[in-house]
Amino acid sequence: MKLCYWVLFLLLTLSPALAELPLASAGAAGGESFADRVLVARASLLEGRERARAAMNGLLGLQPTTTLEQAVLARALGEGAVHFSGQDASLSASLAQQAERELEFLTPWLADYPALMKVHGFEEPAWLRGQSDTVAHALLAWVAVDKLDPRPDRRKIIQQFAEGLVLLQRKSTHLYPYGAHVSFYPSPELEPYAPTPDGQLVPGVSWILQNSPQVEALVAAGTHLSSPALIQSAEVEGLGMLAHVVASGKLAYGYLPRPQDGGSSRGALVLIENLVSLEKATGRPVYAVLAGMAAGWARPGSNPAEQAAAQLADSLLKGLPAERYRPVEDLQPPFSYQVMDAENGKAVIKAFDVMDVTYPGGFPGKLVTVGREQMFWMRFDVDREDEYYFYLVCLKTTQAGLVSVAMRIDGDKIFTVQLGGATDSSFVDLAFVAGPRRLRSGPHSFGIRFSGLLMKQPAILDAVIVQPVVERRLVKLKDGEHLLLLKNLKPEATATVVTECDPSLARVVASVDGTGQSFQPTTSVDRKGKKRLNLPAGGVVALQFRR
Repeated sequence: MKLCYWVLFLLLTLSPALAELPLASAGAAGGESFADRVLVARASLLEGRERARAAMNGLLGLQPTTTLEQAVLARALGEGAVHFSGQDASLSASLAQQAERELEFLTPWLADYPALMKVHGFEEPAWLRGQSDTVAHALLAWVAVDKLDPRPDRRKIIQQFAEGLVLLQRKSTHLYPYGAHVSFYPSPELEPYAPTPDGQLVPGVSWILQNSPQVEALVAAGTHLSSPALIQSAEVEGLGMLAHVVASGKLAYGYLPRPQDGGSSRGALVLIENLVSLEKATGRPVYAVLAGMAAGWARPGSNPAEQAAAQLADSLLKGLPAERYRPVEDLQPPFSYQVMDAENGKAVIKAFDVMDVTYPGGFPGKLVTVGREQMFWMRFDVDREDEYYFYLVCLKTTQAGLVSVAMRIDGDKIFTVQLGGATDSSFVDLAFVAGPRRLRSGPHSFGIRFSGLLMKQPAILDAVIVQPVVERRLVKLKDGEHLLLLKNLKPEATATVVTECDPSLARVVASVDGTGQSFQPTTSVDRKGKKRLNLPAGGVVALQFRR
């Protein structure tokens, strides 16, 4: 019977595909948030003294309602304390004291240091309680305050929380979250992503750009504590997730874990802050390139928070090498991932159920449930012959080995994707399916069918992600030069055909592997006479040239 399903699937792939529905790209839920108000106050430090003083005094009266808001506020207060340290000692002291009071809730967490806990097969530091974004903002606040009033006990707190961030890191370049410092622990402050078959709302393993200053925090802590290991950990995320966002050409709101467009200048600011901190700490040109390209997204918007983000970004870049890499336009569509929503698939034999959901950030979406005797297929196109990875956004349950789906690409080998692996509760994951797999340019197809042993519990799926192994983005700079950014997601060195320029004549302005080590790219010619450029493992190469 299973063979019959796949034969029917192969016949159907010859039919025209359904048109894909457009991906939702609305911004996060409207209204001025707590973080927006704090951001506007941070930008006021770039303005006149009285305006800055009024803004900082205004922060002293804010009432945060979540741990993340407390940490965000503490960071701004710490920045204000440093800003006024040479101008108004009394205000500086008040701001520093309030920053530490906002973070008092965190010190009891260190009672769990150095214990580790198992979360969905990963070991995580128990004392971070899954809140890496909160801890990152707190580290920036503590470092600012400790610069003004150094204390051994505070330095110990900084060291232990920074160590926790490092332990959260997923170092693989081709698996989500691409080197980011992200927890798989279901923090109570996470927004729900999907319902389980019994109706329970569960979160996804999410990385929200505008809430993620982990790189900047580790750089700040590493510099303050003279700890190269902390900066090295920050580099892995900088050359992983952050480089991926820049090279994709898509300003993401975040990974929910589904990659979700709809980012804003606020997210671009965090991206720039992270990358500029690495540029200053390491002096590597690659971070200047990435920060400059990210700065193209930091445009003043129609509301005060967007304007403040753009103002802060401009201030950060002023006088730095990153300024010269700010693009004026993309010369061709960036070559990056495709998101193919499962609800747009064509059912075989028996239709699947579709449910409406709201993703974190307020984005509307749909999920599908695929059960016994259910299968669907979808056609997709790729613009370039190259190698690709395939991922599946799906609900992982505690029923290890009992719920799974089988996926087949172009009627070839069948890949089984296990939808178990959750430890205490279900969660949404971005699961690796297959790759690298070479695809020719043009139309392709994949099919998915239920293959679990637990016939009463369906598979809940969101989307299939098709990701080129080598992402590329070609932009024009202000001086008329062209810049080609290449990001290799493969954990090994690879060679890619370069058609945008002659790679042997272009100037290499940056070339590092996924850990930040310098790499000398070489060129070769394939059997078709096309020039190839050798790329470092998990790394980034930037070529500059003039046409």
